[in-house]
Amino acid sequence: MNNTTKVKMKQYMLSGALNAGFTIGLMAKDLRTALEVAREMHGPSRLAEQCVAIWNEAEQALGPAADHTAIYKFLERSE
Repeated sequence: MNNTTKVKMKQYMLSGALNAGFTIGLMAKDLRTALEVAREMHGPSRLAEQCVAIWNEAEQALGPAADHTAIYKFLERSE
């Protein structure tokens, strides 16, 4: 369990509220930063690359101001 499964999943995602208070733009930026650090440290980055690609796509589709919990609906539509 983590904060997303304990707090955000039911309250913000499954309810459809999608307003947890953190933007997709900031999440995508944080993931890009993590990938950059992994590459600079010559660490494994395959998973980070996939995550960055998905979040970048979501940011493009939904706009950077969309709530990060909107990734749930984005992924649901992408299947």
